[in-house]
Amino acid sequence: RGAIFDMNGQSYIDITGLKIGYSYATWVYGVFMTGGSHDINITGCEFCNMSAMATPGSGGAYAVLAYGNGDTEDKAIKNVTVYNNTVHNMNTGYSEALAASGNVSDIKFTGNTVYEISNIGIDLYGGGGYCANQEFDQPRNCEISGNTVYQCVCPYWACAGIYVTNAHDCEVKDNFSYENAYGIEIAAENNHYLYPTTKISVTGNTVHDNHDGGITIGGVDIRDIKADHLRRNIGMVLQEPFLFSRSIKDNIGITREGITLSEIRDAASAACLDETVEGFAKGYDTFVGERGVTLSGGQKQRCAIAAALAKDAEV
Repeated sequence: RGAIFDMNGQSYIDITGLKIGYSYATWVYGVFMTGGSHDINITGCEFCNMSAMATPGSGGAYAVLAYGNGDTEDKAIKNVTVYNNTVHNMNTGYSEALAASGNVSDIKFTGNTVYEISNIGIDLYGGGGYCANQEFDQPRNCEISGNTVYQCVCPYWACAGIYVTNAHDCEVKDNFSYENAYGIEIAAENNHYLYPTTKISVTGNTVHDNHDGGITIGGVDIRDIKADHLRRNIGMVLQEPFLFSRSIKDNIGITREGITLSEIRDAASAACLDETVEGFAKGYDTFVGERGVTLSGGQKQRCAIAAALAKDAEV
């Protein structure tokens, strides 16, 4: 294994300002983390000219890989920040430039520039059998934010600049993704019933001029989904929330027909609103006024979040 930095359970390490590359092997890694490594910071480095010298599927190249093969929560790879690095000119085979797979938690890929990669640029991937315990074989509480990713194109199959599948409770926000095969792919694998892709927030990204499509959900470009179907299956919170001149209960429950008060309260609790509402004299029957004028800005935002959660949409 051609790992330049092999963490293998090591923790509390900073890797800063290095140029890492010109490495060629069957399997190539700039930084390879496994064995429950945690509290690793990789900042301001350049990863370049790393190539898998094998047929696709028989080898691969990664600038950074968090490989979560531990089978319990305490053996997860966690608290890793990959920030402000430049990654380019890599022949990765079927592998990815920056990746976190399997039993990993609280991984942040932020502010990186990734380009000219022969497959996916930044990847959160679960359900690959890296972790023997199915419960933990999913990235969670991870973030891909503020990255610029372009010219990630695989000659063998469809790929994306940013790819998240079989993961949960993750954010993809404020990235620039262009001139890739796809811009951003969410839930593209076919084993969702075992490893559901849930609670993935995709916000504030700039996605344009990608060859095959912009943003895909479940392998389908959102441009190919009928608008009414898309609206029914997506829970959305606007930057400026709009509330109707009705009760808090009505504003939360309006997104789903037949919803019960118990389900409304569950959604409000998840949005950190339930205790606030219980403090009002009329509770969930409190009238909010036109555009929610009787509520504070934060209360309106949490009410809108509760409504999106109450919808119980797939996305």
